This record gives sequence, structure tokens and C-alpha cells, in this order.
Amino acid sequence: MEIERFKSTPYWDVYAEFNIGDYTYKGKWFKENTEHILFQQKADALVDVITGKQAYVFSVETERKEYKPPRFYNLSSLQEEANKRFKYSPKQTLDFAQSLYEKGYISYPRSSPEVVTEEEAAEFPLILKKLLSIENYKALLPVQNESLIGNKRFVDSDAVDDHHAIIPTDQIPNITSLSESEFHLYDMIVRRLIAAHFPNAIFDLTSIITVANDSFTFLSKGKVTIQEGWRKVIYSSEANGEENETNEALTLPPLSGDEVGIVHKCSITEGKTQPKPRYTLGTLISVMKNAGNTIESSTEKDGFKNTDFMLGTEATRSGIIQQIQKQRYITVSKNQVFLSPKGRILIEALKHSDGILTSPLLTARWEQYLSQIGKGKKSHELFIEKTKEMTKKIVFGTIDSAKHWTFSKSIEEMNEKVKLGNCRLCGAAVIERKEFFGCSAYQTNNCTFTFPKQLCEKTIPISEVKKFLTIGTTSLIKGFKGKKRTFDAFIIWDESKEKWDFSSHELKETNKG
Repeated sequence: MEIERFKSTPYWDVYAEFNIGDYTYKGKWFKENTEHILFQQKADALVDVITGKQAYVFSVETERKEYKPPRFYNLSSLQEEANKRFKYSPKQTLDFAQSLYEKGYISYPRSSPEVVTEEEAAEFPLILKKLLSIENYKALLPVQNESLIGNKRFVDSDAVDDHHAIIPTDQIPNITSLSESEFHLYDMIVRRLIAAHFPNAIFDLTSIITVANDSFTFLSKGKVTIQEGWRKVIYSSEANGEENETNEALTLPPLSGDEVGIVHKCSITEGKTQPKPRYTLGTLISVMKNAGNTIESSTEKDGFKNTDFMLGTEATRSGIIQQIQKQRYITVSKNQVFLSPKGRILIEALKHSDGILTSPLLTARWEQYLSQIGKGKKSHELFIEKTKEMTKKIVFGTIDSAKHWTFSKSIEEMNEKVKLGNCRLCGAAVIERKEFFGCSAYQTNNCTFTFPKQLCEKTIPISEVKKFLTIGTTSLIKGFKGKKRTFDAFIIWDESKEKWDFSSHELKETNKG
């Protein structure tokens, strides 16, 4: 909905190429807190004013940054990364990981910690030694840091609950025996383990501010890799966002303040402001895990930390997403998550409630209360009574608010999106239901039109259903299985009986019904 409300506006970016001393480099115009020009005339005028004019280096700043290796995977981070890299759904990632676990190649996958105990860490040297037998890892082994014990980033017994982070076991697979998907996940998990034994990645990040024609400032950013460290092991797309800070591939010249040159040439790039990106199946897992970040009100967070607002657990999040997909509240296209018309109706209905069901605060309070019940500090009877009271309040409040519901536009949109054709009896939209195709107006005018998804052990293609609704007959469909024989037939609309029927002859005239 936020994306729908977003109004895109055009902007123009001005880039200048400077010749200073023996060096040539580029910079982007900026002014205080903005880097875009909102009118093309101003961008054109800036180019005219500075091209060929004097430029000087106002400042050169270099900052050294170190990045530690990423933590081990838990299920959420594995699902998010596998979706980002390979477009696997959370459910697929869990299935592939479960398969690897059952074969003995990785540890229990439904885990939430990103660390291990000292007992597991003590096994790492043996595991790494065995991984030398896999050609893919020979260039990375043996590792520089032989032990992780004492490194709390990876080894913290206090932070491990029933299960530790997802790691490879000392049972090394024959890589050729794994499916492509299994290998992708196994490789990700192995590389995380190897990377943890590598030193930090170190970069020098340089920013140069250049002033053109004494008035206009341009920013140039670049980096120099001082130590590749663990990044040699893990692909940059897997660096937990840290690569975004260091992804300036440009290596800038060794300039100093007050050096003078000219603006050699300029260019203008047109762009448009963009809304926040849609959720992918991977980022949806992440936002469920970090639901506290979606709560802006400090009063709602009173007494809770951000980590208290998780939706679902490591083991249930993919199932929750799968369920709302199955219920058609969301649709997924090219890995992007979209709100369906049915989902929109639900959201509109919940707007009339007092917000109890749409706030992660309720989940946080329940989790906290249930934890205290588990520790014997709270009464489960009281919790049940309070839940009964809340349920009554929600149910009766919903009944009252339902008087004000007007979903005709959303229902019309939903029917239009899933419409297969017009009903042969009443002309309303025919839509797909769980077991059959039926008229969308069955509740409003008691229309009884239905069309089967499967006939005589033959699934009817959607294309044939649409053709039937349009002209009153399907194409010749082969392979129907009767009691005594297999037969081919058309499915036609019998006007006199007001129902579909089999025919060995296609209708000669279009019957619009």
C-alpha cells in the first residue's frame, strides 16, 4: 500500500570529470543533504557554467574499515541468503537443509542461534581437515586461525539453547551425490565455517570533495583493499550487507588538498525516485524475525526489546508464509511478494478493529507471559481467562464493525483478476475454487453453475475452461476414462438442460449463452 501511495518524481544527477595534475577522476554533484537536481534546466545550466572551468581539491579523507567474518547461519539467515542468491523459497530452503541433515552432512537446521558451544568448536579442526578432500575448498585450506574457542562472535555456550548454529558435520559428502540445490546450501554453510577462521577484511575508504568554478561541490568515493581476509571465501552477495559500504570499486588517485586543475567534461543522468522495494520471500523472513524494527512508537516498545517482537520461530516462519500464500492473501511473482485482492479485503477489515490483531506487540506480550508461565512465575489459568476476554472483545467488535464494511470494489477487483470467463447461466464471473470452477454470484443470486476441474480421471486445462465459457465448447479432449473404455470428447454447453455435457461433435455455431 505504501508503494501504491508513492508518487515518483524525476531528478537529474550531474557528473564531472576532473583533470588535476597527472590524474583524471569523476565526481558527483552534491549540496548539503541532497545529491539530486529536481529540474533539468538547472542541471543543464550547471554543466554550462562549470565545463572547462577551474577546479580544486577541497578535501581528501581516508578511513580504514575492518569487517569481521559473518556469523554462522541460523535457519532464518540461511533462508534469506538462499532466496537472495538462488531464489529458493523459505520452504524449499528448509526442505533442502532437512535433506542434508537427514543424510548426516549438516547439523539440525531448525535452529535460532548463530553461535556454537565450545564442544562443537573443538571439532572444527577435524571437519576442516576432512573438507580438504573436496576440490572446491582446497585453495582455502588449511585456514590461518586454527581455533575459534574464545571468540564469542562464533563460540558462546550461553547463547545456545536446545540447538546451535547450522554447521557442516564431520561426515563429508561425495559432492556428485548431492542435488544442485543441496550442494548450493552445503557450499554456503561450509564457506561460512571456513570464513570464520579467516582474518578480518580491511579496506581504505577514500572520499574526495572537489570544488568546480569556486562554487559547486562534487563528491568522489573509492576504496583500496588492504586485506581481503574472509571475503576471499564468501561471495560478496553473501556478506550480510557489509559489501554495500565497501562496494565503491573506483580506486582514486593520491591527491592532496588545494591541488588545482580543470573540469574536463560533464554528463547528466536522469532518474526517478523509487519507493521502497517489495518484499522478497527472503526479506519477508527477515522482517518477521525483526518485527520490532517496524514499530516506531516508543510507548508500544515500553518494557520490550526489539528482539521480543519476533513473528513465528525458526521452524514455523516458512510455514506461515506458505499458509498465507495457500490462502491467497499474497501472491509471489519473480520472487517478489504482492498483496492479493483477498489480502486487501482482510487488511481493510482489520482497519476497523482496534489494532490488537495487527500489532507485533500482542505476540511479544504473549511470548513474555508464556515464558513466565513456563518458569512458574505466572498463572496459566489467568492467561486463559484473559485470552477468552480478548477473544470475545474481538469477535463482538468485528460483528459490530462489519456493518460498515464495503468491499464491493475489492471483491470486484479480486473477481476480475481471477476471472476465467462469464457464467453460462447468469453472466457473472466464473472463478476457480478448491475442487471446481464456479460462479462468483452464487451467494448473491443463488447461481448454481459449476464446471469440474477433473472429469473421468482427466484434468481439464484452464485454457479449455476459458474456451468453454466463451463459445460453449472445448476442443476435442483425449483420454477420458469411462467404466469400460477410454474415449475422446468435446465438453459442450447444453442449452436445454442448462448444464455441460459430453459430445463427439464440436458445436458448429458460437453459443454465447
